[in-house]
Amino acid sequence: MQRIGADRLRILVTDTGPGIAAERLQELFQPFSRLDAAKSSIEGTGIGLSITRHIVEMMGGTVNVESKVGVGSTFWIELPLESIDNSIPADGSVQSQKEVAADTTQAAETEQVERTILYIEDNLSNLRLVTQILSSRKHIRLLTAHNAEFGIELAISYRPDLILLDINMPDMDGYQVLQAFKMTATSSSYRWLP
Repeated sequence: MQRIGADRLRILVTDTGPGIAAERLQELFQPFSRLDAAKSSIEGTGIGLSITRHIVEMMGGTVNVESKVGVGSTFWIELPLESIDNSIPADGSVQSQKEVAADTTQAAETEQVERTILYIEDNLSNLRLVTQILSSRKHIRLLTAHNAEFGIELAISYRPDLILLDINMPDMDGYQVLQAFKMTATSSSYRWLP
C-alpha cells in the first residue's frame, strides 16, 4: 500500500506470472473475458475484474494494471481517502499485512460484537477458502450455503449482517437470488436484509 498525494491510497498486488501483452491489458476488464482460459485449469467466469472496477469506480477510485510478458503483473486499486489518516506516514509507507491483520484482529476482539456472515457459493473450493480465512475471526459467525435455495432459507432464519453471494450458480444465479431478497424485503418483517 502507498499513499498517493494527500488524499488517495493505492493498494498494489504483484505476481511473477507469465505477464500479459500490452495490447491485451484492457481485455482483462471486459465482462466474461478470460485471457488464455483454454490453457488454464483455473475456474472462473471472467467477471471478477469487471465487477471490481465497477465497484471501485463507484467509490471514486480507479483500478489498473501494468504487466510485462515473462516478468509478471502489478494490479492496483486507488481510492480517495475520506480524511487524512495520520497512521499513514507522509513517505507513503504503511504497515505490513501481518501488522494490519494483527491490529484488525485485536480491535475486533476488543469490540466483542459477533457478526453473522452468510456465504452462498456452489464452488466447494471457494467455500473452504472463505471458511479458512474467516475461521480465525472470533467475532464472525460464518454460515455457508452450497445452493441458492438453502442460502435464502438461511438468510431468512438467521438474518445475517452481510451476505456474500456467488453470481454464477447452476440452480439460480446470484441476480435471481438478489431479486428474491428484494421481493422478500418488501415485507416489513424482512427489512433487516443487508
